[in-house]
Amino acid sequence: MEVGINLREKFFSWRTLASFGLAFALIYLMVTRMEPDRVWSALKNTQPGWYATAFLAYYTAFPLRALRFRLMLKNNGLATKTPDLLNILLISWFANCLVPAKIGDLYRGYLVKVRYCLSLPKTIGVIFVERVYDLFILYLLIGATGIASFQGRIPGKLMLVMETGFIVILILIILTFGLKRFGQRVARLLPVKFAELYSKFHTGAVDSLQDHGPVALFTVGIWLLEGMSFFFVCRAMGLGMPAVTVVFIALVSALMTALPVTPAGLGLVEATKVGVLLFFGQSEGVAVTAAILDRIINYWSLLVLGFAVYLKTGRTYKRGGVTGEGAGCDTDLQ
Repeated sequence: MEVGINLREKFFSWRTLASFGLAFALIYLMVTRMEPDRVWSALKNTQPGWYATAFLAYYTAFPLRALRFRLMLKNNGLATKTPDLLNILLISWFANCLVPAKIGDLYRGYLVKVRYCLSLPKTIGVIFVERVYDLFILYLLIGATGIASFQGRIPGKLMLVMETGFIVILILIILTFGLKRFGQRVARLLPVKFAELYSKFHTGAVDSLQDHGPVALFTVGIWLLEGMSFFFVCRAMGLGMPAVTVVFIALVSALMTALPVTPAGLGLVEATKVGVLLFFGQSEGVAVTAAILDRIINYWSLLVLGFAVYLKTGRTYKRGGVTGEGAGCDTDLQ
């Protein structure tokens, strides 16, 4: 029995089913606008070599994520193994593909707790800082590739969205570094039970605010690999769009995965990608095909691979069956 988070129960909850309903409604609206013959023709003419390279680029980002996570956990005094963290990350991405509201991040914290006996609130603090790095670097890359794609003349509506995003990121950064300076004062204002949980979250977050250079470099590499994955998808389809524009489209679409509305942005990512491709002059058939091929890589293949890893390592993370560093660890929230 899984303690704390049961993916099966979360998947069959009405919130998850409703989110899938919304996702498939968005996909249906997108598909009904396409011309099936053109999409099928584009799919048949896709070059498998470039498409395989797109898979490779996307999944190469996961070892970088594992190394970054290992470094941030090390700053919290925890020695981990990169293969373990790679498995945990794949399982957490699988969870995000099944359930909305980024439940995979919470599940990742639970798996680290069971495997290595690190407090769940403390691990969530680490993941929170990691996500701030992700959003900050993502917005910087979107800004840089957007300026290059539009030659400095970014459309007004897009500029408004980007400016709003930068304000949100700035607030998150201020809050994150505010934790380091003023965070412990907050604990004194909370009830005893919540103060203890908050203190552990605070410690995990603050201790993660080290090694900014290496963490930032890992993060840049992760997002560039995701962008290049979509570039290789476009090459597989024979599209001649500039690399910087394709990366811009990929990164803008990736923002949709941050919205806690549908699992891994299902429906939202596809609609955004199609919309931006149409903006850059691609036909509906080409845009829909590119979105389909891209999401086979970063959504549907994750469901298959993540589920396989989940089944393979499932026994390791069961109560009473924890092995290795986590053996004997109390699986209640610490």
